[in-house]
Order: sequence, then C-alpha cells, then structure tokens
Amino acid sequence: MVGALLVGATTTALILTVYWLGGLRRIDNLGYDTFFRALGGIEADPRILLVDIDDSTLKRIGRWPWDRRKLAGMIDVLSDLGASHIVLDMTFRRPQPVRVEAAPSDSSLRNPVSATRLPTLEASGLLIRDDDELAAAMARAANVYFGIDYQPLDSDPAQATSAGRQPSEGTQSRFTNAAMHLVQDFSLTEAELRRLVHWPQDEPLPLAELKAFAARTACNQYMSGHSVSNFDAFLDQFMPGHAPAERSPDVEELRMAFAEAVSAESLRGRWRVPHSTLPDFILRGARLNAPVAEIGQAARGIGSVVYQQEESAPIVRSLPLIVRVEQQLVPHLALATAGAIAHRPIDTLYWNGRTLESTPDTSLSAKARRVSGNPEARGDAARRQDHWLIPIGEDGTTLVPWAMPSKPGNPTWLGTFRHVSAGRLMEYVDKFDSIEENDRWLKAKRSDAVHWATRLTQDRWEVYADRIRERNLLTSAIRLARNEHEVEELLQRVADLTLQVADEEKLALQRLDDLREPCRDAEAGGNSFAECREIASFEAALTDSALTHLQMRQERLQAEAEALRRILRPEIEGRVCLVGLVGTGAADFVSTPMDSRCPGVAVHAHMLNALLQDRFVRPIGAQGNLLILFVLGAAAAFAASKVGLVRSLFILASSGGLLVSLCALLFRREMIVVSWAPGLVMLAGVWVAVIAYRQATEERQRRRVTRMLAQYTSPAVAAGIAERLDDRGFAPQRRIITCFFSDLGDFTAAAERLDPEETRRLLQPYLERVSNALIAEEALVNKFIGDGVFAFFNAPLLPCTDQAARACRAALACLRATSASASHASNSANPSLPVRIGIATGEAIVGDFGTDRKRDYTSIGDTVNVASRLEAANKTLGTSILVSDSARQAAGDGFAFRPVGRLRVAGRVQAVQAFELLGDGSTREASQATIRGMETVLEHFSNRRWSQARAELEALLALNAGDGAARFYLRAIERLSAASPEEGWRGEVEVGGR
Repeated sequence: MVGALLVGATTTALILTVYWLGGLRRIDNLGYDTFFRALGGIEADPRILLVDIDDSTLKRIGRWPWDRRKLAGMIDVLSDLGASHIVLDMTFRRPQPVRVEAAPSDSSLRNPVSATRLPTLEASGLLIRDDDELAAAMARAANVYFGIDYQPLDSDPAQATSAGRQPSEGTQSRFTNAAMHLVQDFSLTEAELRRLVHWPQDEPLPLAELKAFAARTACNQYMSGHSVSNFDAFLDQFMPGHAPAERSPDVEELRMAFAEAVSAESLRGRWRVPHSTLPDFILRGARLNAPVAEIGQAARGIGSVVYQQEESAPIVRSLPLIVRVEQQLVPHLALATAGAIAHRPIDTLYWNGRTLESTPDTSLSAKARRVSGNPEARGDAARRQDHWLIPIGEDGTTLVPWAMPSKPGNPTWLGTFRHVSAGRLMEYVDKFDSIEENDRWLKAKRSDAVHWATRLTQDRWEVYADRIRERNLLTSAIRLARNEHEVEELLQRVADLTLQVADEEKLALQRLDDLREPCRDAEAGGNSFAECREIASFEAALTDSALTHLQMRQERLQAEAEALRRILRPEIEGRVCLVGLVGTGAADFVSTPMDSRCPGVAVHAHMLNALLQDRFVRPIGAQGNLLILFVLGAAAAFAASKVGLVRSLFILASSGGLLVSLCALLFRREMIVVSWAPGLVMLAGVWVAVIAYRQATEERQRRRVTRMLAQYTSPAVAAGIAERLDDRGFAPQRRIITCFFSDLGDFTAAAERLDPEETRRLLQPYLERVSNALIAEEALVNKFIGDGVFAFFNAPLLPCTDQAARACRAALACLRATSASASHASNSANPSLPVRIGIATGEAIVGDFGTDRKRDYTSIGDTVNVASRLEAANKTLGTSILVSDSARQAAGDGFAFRPVGRLRVAGRVQAVQAFELLGDGSTREASQATIRGMETVLEHFSNRRWSQARAELEALLALNAGDGAARFYLRAIERLSAASPEEGWRGEVEVGGR
C-alpha cells in the first residue's frame, strides 16, 4: 500500500505540474464549452437588437465596404426610428476620397436641358464628402459607438523583421537606425539606406515597413510641438520643396500617417490614463489604429473590437474589456456602450485584487481611499449598484457569459438575440433618397422652365439662378449638419428660398405656354418655325402634366416611406442596435463555445448582454483549481491503494459524478467555473497509475497468497482474503479466536484391520465432510492430523464477529453429515465411526510461524490446547461435542448446551468448565429434562452428596440409557465415595486424553 500511495502521489504531482504549465488547457476548455452547451448561459436582454448586414443586404446594396453616405443614411434612419444606442462593429481607419455624384440613370427622368445647360444649378454634379456626412449623422444621432483596433506589441515593425521571425538584437538596431535616417531625409532610396546603416546585402531590407514607421514617428514628433494640425505646414517642414498637391508615394505615405496622428491626438482626451492599482497582466497594445478624425470626434463612444482567441484552438471564449495602449486605458466596445446605457462610469477603473471596479468618484484621493482605506467603506462601495465589478483573469481577459438561444431551431447566434436585416433599413434609406432625387427633378424642371422663359431677360435669370445655387448649397449642407437645431435652421432657409423662386417659376410656366400657343397654330397649317421645333423637343418635360406626374410620384414615395416607418419603428424603438457584417463572404466569423461559426458582432452582443445584466463568469482561479486537483488526486490515490479494483472503480466513478454534479450546480446557479475536466483527468490518471502499479507488483504476491490460503479455506474466500490483504496480514498477532478440533473415534483400531487403500476410502469422505462444513462457516482449516482436523475462526485474514456460533453450527453440521453417511453404510469393511469435536474460545497468537524453508499460518496458545483436550475428553465422557464455557457464552442463546462439569485435562492446571452441545435452538425444549437433571447432578456431586447425585443419574439413564456423561459420573461417584477427595475439591473430574 505504501508503494501504491507513492505512485499516486507522484502521478498527482505530475498532473498538477502539467496543469500549471498549461498542458491541460485544451481539456479544461472542452469542459467549459460542454457546460455552456449542456446547461446554457444567461438570458438574452430584449433591448439588444442585431442589425444584420447579411447576404441579401449585400446583394441589394452592393459589396462591402459601402460608401459611408449609406452608413450615414442608416444612422439617420435608426435614430429616426427611436434606437436608444447605435453600435457599429466597424473601424474607420482610412478616409474615403471625395467623389462626384453620378447623374441619375433613369431615362424617363433624364432631362437634356438640365443635364447640359444647368449642371451648376442642380445636384447632378455635386461633390460628395462621405466622411463628413457620416460624422454629421453620428453627431446628429448623439448615441453612436463604433470600434477601434490596435497593433499588438509584437507587431511593431521595430520589433519584427519582414519575414515575421523574432529579430536579433542587431536587426532591431539596424531597423531603428534606418528609420531615424528616413525621419531626417524621407526621400532616401533603398540603396542609400543599406549604405548608411550597413545593412547586409543577403538580408532583405523592409523598406515599406521602414517608411511607415518613419512617417508615424515624424508625424508624432510634429504633433507634439504644434497645436494646429495642418498637413501642408508639416509637409513644408518635413519635405521642403515638395508642392502640397504632389501625389508621389512618399507624400501619400506621409498624408496617411499625418491623418492617423491627427486622429490619435483627438482620442487622447477621450480615455484616461490607467489607474495605478491596475495589475501588470492587463493587456497592452503597441499603438492605436486611429479612425478618421472627423468620425472619431463625432461618435459618442469608441471602444476596442479586438477579441482574444486561444492559440491552441481558434475559439473565442474571452474578451479583453480593457487594454493599455499608448499610456491610455481603452475600453472594449461593449464596455463603453454598457457604461452609457447603465449610466456607470468607465473612465475611472481600478483593481481591488480580485475584480475590476469603477467608481463615480473620479478624484484621485477618493480612489485611493476606496483601494487602500477603510474596509467598511470598500464594502459599501461593493454593494453599490452604480459601478462595475468585473472579474478579469490573469491573461487580462474576461470570460464571455454566453446567452442562451431562445429559438432552438436556428443557429445559436441567430436564435439568441433579436434581429433585423439591414436591407430593410436600407430600403427605408432608399425611399428618402428617391424622395430627394424626385424633388431635385421637380426643382430642375421648374428651373428649365424659368431659363427658357427668361432667355431674353438675362438679369431676371441671374437673380433666380443665385437663389437656386444658394438653395442647393443649403440642401447639401443639411447632410453635414451636426444637430437638429442646425438642421431646422437650414430647412427653414431652404423653405424661404423656395417661396422666393416659386412666383418666378409659376410665371415661367405660364410664359412657356404663351410661347407655345402660336406654334400650335403654325403646326395646324403645316408650317413651324425653328423655335417652335426646339420648344417641342422638350415640351413634354416642361408641361403642368409632367410636373403633376413628378408631384404624384413624390406623394407616393412619401406614403411608402411612412408605411415602412410604421412597420420598422416597433422593432427599433428603445433598443440597442448593433450593426455588423454577418454575410457569408464578408463577416469575420469565429468559433465560440456555443457556435462553431459566429460573426464578431454577435460576440460583442453577448458581452454587452452580460454587462447590462451584471452576470459574469467567475473562474475560481489557478490556485483554487490546483487545490481541488490535489484533493482529487489524494482521494484517488488512497482509494486505489486501499480497496480492490471493482470497489475503487466504483469510488472513482462516484467521485467523478459528484465532481461534475457539484461543478454543474455552481456553474448553473452562480456562474462559477471549476476545472472539472482536468479533475476527471486527475481521478482517472491517478487511478490508472496506482492500479497498474498494484497489478504489476502485487498480483504475483496475491496469487501466491491465494494458493496458500486455498489450503485452509475455499478458493473464493481465499481470493477475497488476498484481495484485501495488506503487509500485516501474516504477521503474528494476539487475537480472540475459536478453535475447532475433530477426529474419528476408534479410527486407530479400525485402521489396523484395513489396508491402506481401504483406510483412505474411510478417511477421505470424513475429511471432506468436515472441511466443507467448516469452510461453509468461513473457518480457516489449518491442518489435518491423521483422522483429526484443526480449524479456527476469526483469524486476521478472515475476521468474523460470531465466531463461536459459527463453530457450533459447523460442529452440528459435521454430526449430521456423518450420521447421514453412517445410515447408508452397509459394508463391514468400511465401519461407521463416531465423530468427536472440541470447541474453545479465547486469546491466542495467530500468524505465520516456521523457518525460511517451511512456514505455516496457524494459531498458538492455551485456547488451542483446551479445544484439543475437550475433543479427547469426548471419549471419556461418551459425548460428541464439548464446548468451553467461554465458547458457550460467545455462541449465544441459539443452541442447547448441557453442563458436564469441571474437567481436569492433560497439560493444564486449572479445570475447564465444559458443556455438551446437544443441538441448535430448536432442540432446547426437548432437552430441558436432561439439561436440568445434569445441572442437579453436578450440584450434588460438587457438594459430595453422593446418594442424591446417584439417584439423579439413574433418572437420567432411565430417560436415555445411552447417556455417556451419566454413566461417567456414576463411575466417578463409586470411586470418590470409596476414597473421599482432598480438601478444597470443587467437583473436578479427571478425563485424561492427549
């Protein structure tokens, strides 16, 4: 057992080491994933709505990325429909170039006059600044959040080669040196750089990475010393002699770097510096991939959209809710959004040793008091409902509490939260665009009418044209308005201008009709002058009927937009709308514990859902898991070392089931995560190791013990003894046992008359019957001595609590078996011989005795001697079974015993109080007369009342003429009455024997 325990301890230590080094992480993650799939997570917040840019949307709108004017329209629509918060799972790192709006493609609306003669008046040629329009839409909504990402530390070009391998110290030094040369002179060529920094010719020089790094460095240096962000001024200082409009690769590289630097500078006031209590394991980034400055400034919140994936398996289980980047604390997009929704501050985050917390008190002194001051004050803060308590693991991330699907028939990410297709919203956007376009055509046709009607009065046309130009500029400015008040002012000015030109347009239409009247008369006579022919070429587009058609179309579009608004508003109003790509070929699908293919926007929705409900997965930590694994390993080692294979396997299965059940209960009720899968590995690993050791080292000994014990008891009992035997099983020890001696009466005389083969046929059945009776009562049959059998009960190898009763039952069984065999004997060559049995209970030494050459497992002591002498005394007393008084008392009331007096046996000074075993409890009533008679005889006998004793004995013989004990005492009375016993005699009688 000691060796098995050592093997178990070694295996436990090995598995603990493997777990500590992360070798069981995959198994641990598998257990974590299994719990989420089997038990589910938290409920989905009904306020969260996913706006899916799905395949149907992309097919309808176009491939991604879209023009940002479309996103601006979506934001306007979501805001108009009552979205409480708009979260864009997007980053806007690169500015979109200014573009020119294309002319309408609808041939039925194309007007040759407005397309050729009035391009400066109408919107068919206006410039579109997508970034400005998107920023304006965000500012108007005032509830838009979007994502930002960052470069990890190991992706810094100064720390890595172009080949992606870990650079040597010399390579890093050359890279930094080359970048500094480029900061001094950005126009250096590759050959010049190689010469300046002595770059090896056989090693590739990463010129692109060097240019990008140098451009960022130069821009950051410039921004640190200048309050005005002017690229032309920077370029003039950095690259003198280059015209600002020059579009060389170097200038474009600098332009992008400068835009990033301006944007990064604009973000510095958005987030605070990390609190001093935050631990070192909070994730870090090398630099932010800053968004376009105008867009970043217009959003209400910006957060990281980076999610952590396991290196061994690309499954997202956790998210870094906070990241240190460039001395700033950048929150995750879900955390930034949840802070605004729940009105909980996230600008002040501190670490209390177990969780990340925020507090509404932003003063440094108050933070210090909460962290290191009065514990009672900290407890009060912990009970507040206006700050976060977020567990963060030692890897700097927080486990995502995945929400349960509410629609089991759908894939998990589709069946969890509410969804609306972005295509439906874009249909609403398209309605507004169509209304705007139709309105432009109405205005264009009226302008054409005014142009023709005033062609001879240029002054009137110029006044009208100036007003139209101003109205077009104001209409375009509405898209760039930053708030509703500004929009209302612009709309009012547009309405005023429309009223001012309305009279001119009405007169123009009447004037055209007047000009057309003579032409109709000329056409009736078959003759038409040139002007009439020119007017006729576009008359259909300038009549009241054409304008009426456009006006009716405008009303129809407005009615359709209002109907769509009534349908969409109940789905959008009051909800947190997360907009993200879920299209098959465009989304960033990842694996999660709940779904093998989940879009990134859904991952952020799960984290936002947990933050809004204050429900977090709380792992007990590496130390707690190690302690649990240690306890499991110790328990498995003890069980596998102590008990047999089957029982230890049952204990193992029960322990594993209990472990899984308790961990499942903790997870389901409290979201506490315990490493139950490594726990099962620990149980199984230790059990297998210990059992293998026991099988290898103890099986040989067990087989030897089984063979030896099979000599004393049944093979099954011997196997059971060997199974639970330990090293102390054979060591001699004192023990209360019951000894059993048996032999055949008159066997010696009978053996003299028989040849050896007949003697064997006489003896073999007797030994077999006695052995079977003893083994049935789980006695240890020690040895055969001629016709005698020695056995004992309650050996250390085979313990029993009712040893004396077992011995008495075995003795009666031997008598019954012998009597049955005698009734069938008819051959005088095989005479029936009486069986004599002696039983005694008492202390003896039991164990393995002998020499190195010959050993025997037996018992030694006075109890053995008493049992042997009682067996021999049966011959003198004429009885079959004699039992010592201690054995009688231990056997209990289930048997009929008759006292036979105090017997002096050979080898013992003190007399033995002996009893004759007459039968089991069923014979007690029938034996009462002989039992009471012998008790009376013994009382008279011990008091030397010979005549009374003789009279009682004769009465006993009258009941049973074959009563050997009565005849023995008659002879003893004759002998003692002739010669009185010595002084102090108390009824002892000599019985002789061995």
